[in-house]
Amino acid sequence: MNRFLQYRPQVVRQVALVFLCCWMGSHAHGQNLVVNGGFERLLPDAEKRKLLIPCTFAGKSVAVNQGLEAWKTFEVQTPDVLEQDLAFAGCTDFPAPHRGKRMVGLILYHPFYDNMFPTDYHEFLQGHLAKPLVVGSVYRVSVWVQLNRDLARRHLSTIYGNPALIVPLSCGNLGFYFAENPINPKEDFMRTQELVPLRPQLNHTDTLEAADGAWHKLQFVFEARHPYRYFVFGNFFSDAVTDIPMSPVDREAFDQDNLRSKETPGRRCKRRVAYYLVDDFAVLELPADDPARSFYLQKNVVLEAALLFDVNSATLKPAAVDRLKPIADILKNDPALRVEVGGHADSSGDPNVNQQLSEARAQAVWRSLVDVGVPEKQLTWKGYGFQMPIGDNNTEAGRAMNRRVEVRVVE
Repeated sequence: MNRFLQYRPQVVRQVALVFLCCWMGSHAHGQNLVVNGGFERLLPDAEKRKLLIPCTFAGKSVAVNQGLEAWKTFEVQTPDVLEQDLAFAGCTDFPAPHRGKRMVGLILYHPFYDNMFPTDYHEFLQGHLAKPLVVGSVYRVSVWVQLNRDLARRHLSTIYGNPALIVPLSCGNLGFYFAENPINPKEDFMRTQELVPLRPQLNHTDTLEAADGAWHKLQFVFEARHPYRYFVFGNFFSDAVTDIPMSPVDREAFDQDNLRSKETPGRRCKRRVAYYLVDDFAVLELPADDPARSFYLQKNVVLEAALLFDVNSATLKPAAVDRLKPIADILKNDPALRVEVGGHADSSGDPNVNQQLSEARAQAVWRSLVDVGVPEKQLTWKGYGFQMPIGDNNTEAGRAMNRRVEVRVVE
């Protein structure tokens, strides 16, 4: 078994800030380290060999491995290098790339119940970085993605026939795995994933739902723990634990029906698939003053109570909403991120009153975030009273530090 040649670093559990839009995009300047991140450059002779035919599906891994500069995939998979050229017949109803003339289509959910393989079928792309990441530096990692149900149905109907039996849907578990060495293209990756699974350092867990034809920016922030030179993008998890828009009851019934279909000659089953278009991969080092860098490294935001509340009050000041807006923006654009809103007090006065005040203030901040559109499932709140001081309760300055609200990432 060869997992990315000889090296497989220990994966460290990390927090990822995932954005579906560009929050604080003005900070994302600098050199894009992803070589050929938009798939525009081809390898020599790719056009002469007609490896890429506009507005057609790939059928073979050679379209990536011998067609695109700096990109690889596993030979048993067939990511689609989709090229739009309106001079060709059939291109008028093909979606446009996010930018340029090329994009790649990936199957990220297709369970073994529904396919012709003994394992779930997922497709992966390996990208190449212009230089190794610097250990200890913080990077913004992004890709533009588009859910496309129409192409999913058209693609699988060329394999299975009858497009009415294809069930396109969205899914979760879109992730990046960074490594120091390249993949072995001959590896049966999904088979070895069952035996010795790799876990991505960055992963968007929840279903990535969007209207067909709309491009969205999937973005993460992380600290490099090794001098990574390559990354692999795809769904690294079993479809059994991949989030899809089906209830557990409906999902179980669908699986059981497809198992019976496989065991009954001549019976045709419906086949679920999540098909996403990807374009414009980027890895950019964050400058030291970037707020996202600060939030990631600290994994929390501390807000002094005096900035949010009047003395002995749990009613937010009018200006408090503006102070909470950056946190709300992060959470609204990151359905995978979970935080706890914690209220804290100093040790002066009645401990029971302080406990109640800390709870009321935590709940007030929680309510404010929910009111501006943050999903409740991303938030919890708790009052800690004076149990977790960060300053000296014997001084006024220390007590002021202890009267606070903390928004803490829950790992």
